[in-house]
Amino acid sequence: MNGHSREKGLVIRIRKPKPEDGSAIWQLVRRSESLEDDTRDAYLLLASHFANTSLVAHLDDRVVAFVGAYRPPSNSKTVFVWQIGVDEALRRHGLGNALLRALIRCPGCEGVEYLEATVGSSNAASKRLFERFAREIDAPCDLTTGFSSKQVSGLQHEAEDLLRIGPIEPAVDCPPR
Repeated sequence: MNGHSREKGLVIRIRKPKPEDGSAIWQLVRRSESLEDDTRDAYLLLASHFANTSLVAHLDDRVVAFVGAYRPPSNSKTVFVWQIGVDEALRRHGLGNALLRALIRCPGCEGVEYLEATVGSSNAASKRLFERFAREIDAPCDLTTGFSSKQVSGLQHEAEDLLRIGPIEPAVDCPPR
């Protein structure tokens, strides 16, 4: 993939995030109707502390998609996708899948055998994205209980399912920073 994706005839560049991308990621999330926005500082941390396991997609000078992920300290063989978002105008063209493919090739994901994500029980679009990704890399995708509604009850939130994809065998070939 070499850090690029062609969507609708446009060249979209995929790369590791920089701290200055934090605000643009936050704004993309706020424009989305399907993503829960966290504080602006959370996205600054994502773009700095978790830059080795996260990516942004740029069209010209604008962030149009991102994937924020990390490797849980208690499970170094897993990369956990905290959030993935694509600008509404570019959805349904494979950009989310391109981000996940690029993610598992990053040096920060070297040695990863599983990709995990929690997805709201009713979020069919996100489940389809992860299931399609699993099929394309020829890996199993298991769905189990992630967080019950009681665990997130203070947030007025539905239960979240845990998707676990793997084992996977990524090749180290990360987009440039």
